[in-house]
This record gives sequence, C-alpha cells and structure tokens, in this order.
Amino acid sequence: MGGITAYGFLALAARALGPERYAPLSSLWALTFNVAPGLFLPLEQQVGRHVAHGLAGGQGSRSTLHRAVVLGLGMLALLLAVLLLARPWLDVQIFDDYRILSFALGLSLCGYASEHLLKGIFLGTGRFAAYGVLVGSEGVARLAICAVLFVAGNDDPGAYGLAFAAGPVFASLLLAGKARVEHGASTASWTEMSAALFYLLAGSLCAQTLVNGGPLAVKLLATPAQSEQAGRFLVALVVARVPLFMFQAVQASLLSRLATLSGAGLRDDFVTVVTGLLRFVFALGMIAIAAAYFIGPTLVRAFFGAEFALSGAGLAVLAAAVVAFMGAIVLAQVLVALSGYVRLMLGWLLGVVVFVGACLLPGSVVPRVERAFLAGCLAACFGLLGFAWGALSRRDPSPGEAAAVALPEALDR
Repeated sequence: MGGITAYGFLALAARALGPERYAPLSSLWALTFNVAPGLFLPLEQQVGRHVAHGLAGGQGSRSTLHRAVVLGLGMLALLLAVLLLARPWLDVQIFDDYRILSFALGLSLCGYASEHLLKGIFLGTGRFAAYGVLVGSEGVARLAICAVLFVAGNDDPGAYGLAFAAGPVFASLLLAGKARVEHGASTASWTEMSAALFYLLAGSLCAQTLVNGGPLAVKLLATPAQSEQAGRFLVALVVARVPLFMFQAVQASLLSRLATLSGAGLRDDFVTVVTGLLRFVFALGMIAIAAAYFIGPTLVRAFFGAEFALSGAGLAVLAAAVVAFMGAIVLAQVLVALSGYVRLMLGWLLGVVVFVGACLLPGSVVPRVERAFLAGCLAACFGLLGFAWGALSRRDPSPGEAAAVALPEALDR
C-alpha cells in the first residue's frame, strides 16, 4: 500500500507541476528521505531489536523505550536547529525560492521521528498489522490531499510539499495510542544505546545518501538550463525502485526475526533465513531489470506524462542499482542483529565514497549519476557481504548476547 500511494502521489504531482516546477518538490522528497530515515531508522532498529530480544529472554523493555524517546527528541531538536540555520541556502539553492518547502521539510522530519519510533515498537512486539496500518495510513493521507489539489487544478509546489509532509504526521497521530511495551528494566544502559546509535546513525545516513542522493546530485551538478533534470531523474528512480517498495513488507519483519534467532542461539536457522532472502532478492532483481528495460519507458509516459520520457537503458541501470541496494539491506540487517555496528557503518560508507567519486567523473549529468548510483550500491553490497561473512564466521549468535554492545566492545570490532 505504501508503495502504491507513493507512486500515486508522485504521478499526480508530476502531471500537475510539469518538469520544472516538479524539480523543487523532487528535492524535498530526496532530502527528506536522506535525512529522516538516516537519522531515525537507527532509533527504529534499536527499539525493535531491544524489544524483540527482551521478549525472547523474558525481560521488560519499558526503560529501553524511555531512553529511545529521549535520544530521539534530542536528535530531532538538533536537526531542526540545523534546518533553521540552513534555511536561507535551502530556499534558494534547493527549493527554487518556494520557501514553504523548508517548512514542509521540518514538519515531515517531526512526523518521521515519531513514525520510526512507533515502527520499532510494533516490529519488536510482533504487531505487524499495526505496522502495516501505520505505513499505509501515511501514504493514503498524502495521496488523498494530493488528489484534492490535483482536481482543484493547483500547480503550486508548496501545496504539494505540505501534502507530502502531512502523511507521517497523520499516521503517527492515528497509531500513537497503540504503542505499548512490557514493563520492566532493560539490559541496555545509556552508554550502550548511545554507542550503538552512533554507529547505526552514521551507517544509516550513508545508506540514505546512497539511495536518495541521486536527485540532489543531479540538482547540484546540472546547469541552470538543465534545471528540470532533477525531476526527470526522480521519476526514473521512482520507477526503478518498484522492487524496493515491494521489499518493504519483507524488510519490516527481517530484523525482528533475526534478532529472535540470535537471542535463541539458532545459528543454522539464522543463516537459512539470510541465504533464502538473498536468493529471493536476486530472482526479483532479474525480473525488475528486464521489466525496467522493456516496459519502464511506457510506464513513465503513462503515469507521469510524455514530458518525462526516459530510456529503457537508463532505467535498467537504476533497477540494477536498486537490486544491489536491496541485497545490501539484507546484509546490513544481519550485522545489526549480530551487533556488528562498526562493520555496518564501514560498508555503507564505502558505497557513498564510490558514489561521490563516480559522480565527479566527466560525462553527461544524468547518465553519470546513474552509473555512480550503480557503482555505489555494488560497492556497499559486496563490502557488507564481506563484513557479514566475517561476523558469522567469528562467532555464533548466543542466547545470552546483549541487545546492544558497549562502546569499547564496538570499537574492538
């Protein structure tokens, strides 16, 4: 549902705005999904892992939640302060003087901070129905407002930006009352949680930069005469990321499953789950690459309009990058479940370094960023594969393993 509504929102907005006015909205989309998951996905992962691990060991998790809320509010406050300082630059360089988009960015960050915290609670307690309603209601609310704007003939990027930000705020308010965890103390101290969050935060920011940085890279590298290229690239990326939207349903339960197997010491089952999922990603990816090449251009014209016409070859390159990114996600979840936070950070950092380096090579802007995206995702995938293999080879998941590691132990790894 989340993927379908996301495509519906972007398709309606693209038709209402056209390539040039769509470019600042695409920048809002890319910047939000760079920053929000990058900062708050680690919070979701920590909460989900601690709660699931605590339930497997018969422990409570209320104190873990309290600590996560305090850390999350601190990160959000710092982020909003940075946004306020950077607003003059964002308004001109990123949002093309549509100043309301800076407000929409701040509002969306508030919504996603609370939404990721709720996701962690629902995943850790195995309440996947509530998780699904949370994700689905975000997209439905966003698409409903967008549809009203489209029917009314509104062509202001700011209005669509506010519609975009309303989604996570509405979903969080709708599901906040269902956030319940077991009473009791957690084995994780403030030091352990903050140390783990630091490495998860760094890794998550790198991952989101890699997967969402393309439109921003095009925006920054394009000349004024090529200002519409960022909007075109976002359309291409959205089409190529269809498998990633489908994969979200699997990804949502993966960490909880791996953390439970780790806590129970079931190494063989742990490896079986991971290898089976990697085979699934490969099979789905081959289908996605072929579909992007042969029918992707037709889908773009049908949903986004002839102004956004794209080549099958470019779409296939982006689809291949998305497949590699999906494989990297699986391997990253392995490292989170095994407390390999430093390795996770290094794997995603490798991908970003390769992506940025490839973007600086000579060539036309859009093909260059497409190739850079593929190179970065492949680098991250193979880097994380090596780190995950090393983590599994060095030790088995043990029943008594702590839900997070202290800073000295993390540094030793």
